[in-house]
Amino acid sequence: MFCSQCGKEIKEYARFCPFCGQAVNIPAADRDMGAPASREGQAKAHDDLTKGLSQAPSDDQDDNDRTVRLKKPLSSAADSPPSPNESGQSQMPFTPGFQDPEQYSNKKKRDTARRIHENMDNTNQFNPEPPKKSNVLPITLTILIAILLIFLAIMTGMFIVGSGGFTEAMHVIQKDGFTGIVDVITGHYDGQALSEGEDGDLDSNDSESESQSRLAKKEGEPEMEDQAEDTPAEEAAPAGDVADSDDPSRGSVSFGKDEKPPYTGPKTPVDINVRQVDNTSFPKITFYANVTDKQGNSIQNLKESDFNVQEIEGDGSLVDIDVEKIYQVMDKGRVNVNMVMDKSGSMDGYRMENAKNAAVTFLDKIKERDKVEIISFDDYVYLEQNFTENITLAANAIYNMVPNGSTALYDALYSGIYDTYYQDGAKCVIGFTDGIENASSHTFNEVVALSQETGIPVFIIGVGEAYDSSILRDMANECSGEYYSVEESDMEDIMEDIYSTIYREQQDYYVFEYTSPKETDVQSERTIVLKTSESSEFTGEYRKPFVPQADMTNGFSSDYASVDYMIPDSSSRAITEADLARFSLAQLRIARNEIFARHGRQFNDSYLNKWFYSKQWYLEIPTKYAPDYFDKNQPNRLSKLETANVNFILEYEKNRMANSDIFPNADSVQLSDYDVALSKDVLKLAMTQMERLNHTSILMENMQKVQNIIDTPDVTY
Repeated sequence: MFCSQCGKEIKEYARFCPFCGQAVNIPAADRDMGAPASREGQAKAHDDLTKGLSQAPSDDQDDNDRTVRLKKPLSSAADSPPSPNESGQSQMPFTPGFQDPEQYSNKKKRDTARRIHENMDNTNQFNPEPPKKSNVLPITLTILIAILLIFLAIMTGMFIVGSGGFTEAMHVIQKDGFTGIVDVITGHYDGQALSEGEDGDLDSNDSESESQSRLAKKEGEPEMEDQAEDTPAEEAAPAGDVADSDDPSRGSVSFGKDEKPPYTGPKTPVDINVRQVDNTSFPKITFYANVTDKQGNSIQNLKESDFNVQEIEGDGSLVDIDVEKIYQVMDKGRVNVNMVMDKSGSMDGYRMENAKNAAVTFLDKIKERDKVEIISFDDYVYLEQNFTENITLAANAIYNMVPNGSTALYDALYSGIYDTYYQDGAKCVIGFTDGIENASSHTFNEVVALSQETGIPVFIIGVGEAYDSSILRDMANECSGEYYSVEESDMEDIMEDIYSTIYREQQDYYVFEYTSPKETDVQSERTIVLKTSESSEFTGEYRKPFVPQADMTNGFSSDYASVDYMIPDSSSRAITEADLARFSLAQLRIARNEIFARHGRQFNDSYLNKWFYSKQWYLEIPTKYAPDYFDKNQPNRLSKLETANVNFILEYEKNRMANSDIFPNADSVQLSDYDVALSKDVLKLAMTQMERLNHTSILMENMQKVQNIIDTPDVTY
């Protein structure tokens, strides 16, 4: 049998040509007898059947047009599809999808015909399905539902995307059909097919071609390379970014693989707190933040796309930050805890025992890679155990402490911050005291300043009722920490719980690493702005001031503040003039007194104490002595060589002052803190010399600086 359209041979009893898709008419008599149809019968049936197919869409029409086509109701026998019946009228089998040919393109007819042809059995016998009766009512309901859905899609699209909603909604519907309708209604095209402006509205400047470009991008189709320069900012930014250049507070951060579209549901408020900013490797900045709900519970498993980071420079400009890494300390980081413990005389007895037990119990919870340091204080500061992962060493250091003396809390906290600064990872200082500060060289403001410059938080625990709670609370708050009060009755349990709470918070920190875009102006204060992003289900913001570089010189010249000793071997060899010629008067004074400091002598002069408390070798001296006590027993502590070296340096200082002014350029050069780190007798002589200089504004400032030091009371022990 041959096709009347294309002339190619086809199998007998085939209903459609597998090559051109044309219907083949078989006379009823031939079909009933199982005989092949005659050429005349085929032609007649073909003409009758294809009358309704003449208007079918051609192959060059848009194959992607998925708009629902309305079916003609079967209102009469003439309009009904032919079926095999008693009259012998020719009919193709009634199967789903064939009752109205106007719904399909010729391509689909050819595919269906080919499948029918391939499914014929070897005997070429085709058994059509029993005829199915059409039902006008379900078809009508389907049409009404389709119209209703289209209407809802259009209205919803206009509501979602503003004035351009109708066009955008129709693009979505034409592209994805019924699926597109559902997606538009449910808003699943946010950040993908729809272009969002500042408030999530469709950009009124978008053209139809730009909308099509976004739809093509959603389908995974490559965009034209030459369109990159013309792409609006919100299209160029990766999904999950904020690209509104008109509002700097909504700056974008690109996080690569962790992109998410904007979160459109109700957001949960959270509390964000940036506890620490590590500037030890500036311009590389690492800062640590905890994120908690309103009940104080840590929010876990936040991703890069949940945050935006900005930096406010010293001149007030706002810069978007490209964060390089975000992770939690518990996953990759390390915690360094400096435990500063009061062992003054008032801690004797059960207080000391409870404090020791609480600290040692806490040590059992320290993870393997984390470190702890133990500093104690009474009149002086002692480094009981430097930073270690060996918990046994730390516990032994705690148990060996013996209460005695007064309370040098500020010196101890200052030393704790200083000693913690160069550790790698999250850092904190936790100090406790039961008394009022009465023996420190450092001041309240100096402790706060060092904490703020280094970014290390200080947590303070007050024990009992003898301390000034307002001072401790203010210090903890200004040092980005917390203040806790403990009653004596349940001191051990509560202190252990406080230690553990602070440590867990450190573990929960989110760590942010980035390179500051402005490497100059390292002295001006800057501010980190950390906020949740538009793609996050949470909302919160925190601003943390910081300085790019910390001043770790203790007020002394940076060219020698980092050295351990002025003269490292002054206790083992005789000093010569060549050793001293390179030193200033302030340096000579330190060189002379470090011979005493090696034996644990304390100093009434605050500058000397600050200098030596910044040296680990001095903190590690197990026993320290008050100045008066040490001086009375001096012959038993210094060797003859050491005594000779002390006297040699002292004579050299006197000769220097006798032959030149102490501050010869004080009328034109600003004096630094280390320039005036001299004894009060020497400073009084310097004031007399400065009176003879030109009375410039610089001289007046220098004289006031010297006079302030002379008027400062000496530290008493």
